[in-house]
Amino acid sequence: MTQPHNSLTSHASLIVPPLRYCTPDRLQRAVDGLFDGTLTVVSLTHQAEGEIRGLVKNGDGCAYTVTLTPEGATCNCGDCTYRNTVCKHIVAVALSIPRPTPPQHSPMHLAWSNGEKLCKAAAHEPAWYWPKWNVGMLKWPETCPLCSAVYTRGYSRFWEQLTYATVA
Repeated sequence: MTQPHNSLTSHASLIVPPLRYCTPDRLQRAVDGLFDGTLTVVSLTHQAEGEIRGLVKNGDGCAYTVTLTPEGATCNCGDCTYRNTVCKHIVAVALSIPRPTPPQHSPMHLAWSNGEKLCKAAAHEPAWYWPKWNVGMLKWPETCPLCSAVYTRGYSRFWEQLTYATVA
């Protein structure tokens, strides 16, 4: 059975080793260069499951080609070519790879056993039904904040105030 492609996982396997094995000096040079503009990742020319390539320019305008693969990272600069070290260009590319944002999920609503959601959300919205949810779930990040507020402030009192406020 094949695993679905997860770009975060596959990119991490290419990004983490260069960052782990670079010297603190090279890491600092890359961060400083990216920050002050003397080191620029011009483009990420190729991104695939097993390879990332980028073009990096230094402050003098010299361009270097960086490749990250599962076998290692390479750059055509002197540090990498002659000293066999993880250079600042490799680190700059590794730090510049866009990280995928985690998927946003709909909040989980709290509903009474009759299906009525505390925040009056639509019927098709996902919910935990009473008595399957408990007070501890009010603080969970995936719980609908309005449902939590309604329960915390008092279900009937909250909706009476809301109805009064919208009528007035």
